Amino acid sequence: MFGGLCQQCRADKQSAQFPICPYCGNEMTMAAAEVGRCYTCQRKETPELRRTRDAETTQEKQSSTSNKIAADIAASSLPLTTEMVPPFLVAERLGIVTGDCVLGMNLLKDLPVVLRDIVGGRSKTFQNALKEARETALQDMRREAHALGADAVVAVQISHQQISAGSAMLMVVATGTAVKRGEA
Repeated sequence: MFGGLCQQCRADKQSAQFPICPYCGNEMTMAAAEVGRCYTCQRKETPELRRTRDAETTQEKQSSTSNKIAADIAASSLPLTTEMVPPFLVAERLGIVTGDCVLGMNLLKDLPVVLRDIVGGRSKTFQNALKEARETALQDMRREAHALGADAVVAVQISHQQISAGSAMLMVVATGTAVKRGEA
């Protein structure tokens, strides 16, 4: 063995035609040739490589965003019910799905809420925050159902729970059963 190669490997290397790297002119392996540059040049940051990588990253981000938007649109069209509708038959129950949202109240920002708590009455600020949390929980539940391949979510329940006594944190949880529709 000489130079880390046996005689047969040295003979194979001398008789083989190795591709040449277009960036540095050195020989490269067949695996590196598939990439288009030798291993040393693959590790170097070149303007062309940076442009190619940036373009690929931008394309991946756009594709990911498009896929997320399409999934959100499809998920938002899933019907939610609390009971069965006569022409709606369940072909398959896919499982329980949930969505949740934790709502934190800022006492300084939401001072009217504190005053309403003392004197009574409705707090528009708190009601709007609860509505937003409820919609977020329902949308999360729809996404989970869509990921399972559901056509609808039935037996939907929404619950509100204070996370700990005396805290300004409230959790909204939506729970339902993801189903596939059957023929009516």
